[in-house]
Amino acid sequence: MKYNVLFFFIIFLNLQTKGQIFKTDKLSVHFYAAAPVADIDALTNYANASFDLKRKEVKVTIQMTSFSFKKALMQQHFNEKYIESDKHPLASFKGNFKDNLSDKPDGTYVIYVEGKFNLHGAEVNQIIPCKITILKNQLSVNSSFILNTRDFKIEPPKILTKPIGEKIEVTVNGVLHKISG
Repeated sequence: MKYNVLFFFIIFLNLQTKGQIFKTDKLSVHFYAAAPVADIDALTNYANASFDLKRKEVKVTIQMTSFSFKKALMQQHFNEKYIESDKHPLASFKGNFKDNLSDKPDGTYVIYVEGKFNLHGAEVNQIIPCKITILKNQLSVNSSFILNTRDFKIEPPKILTKPIGEKIEVTVNGVLHKISG
């Protein structure tokens, strides 16, 4: 009898923790930076992201070469001279939020994710506001925030006399799907 109770208790706990992780490999990340010569405007629809509601954890990884620009030369300069994608191929963010969303009903919530943003070999503490909507097996995320190029040691090459803007406006949008587990 003790083993039956223990068995059902373990199954109950397992059911409670299932379905609290949402993932995508198609998160949209757009950034814009004003610059004297030409504004820098790029988009990727291939960032990886996960939201774990039980652990209150968010992870995002972006392949830097996945960003598309309107001009091929700008994309080349971004990867070779600014971001140095061969040395720093990924940008990532890993953080936690305080809100207990795993017990909340479907709806829209504003959370603040505090964590480490890694870009160009530099790691910076960042608090990122997120508007998330949970509906059945999906979690939609929308966020906008500012990054400072100096924090990440991104400087124009010596031959360029007019630098890129110091402030980078970042917008993130996407739908993450509940994974079974």
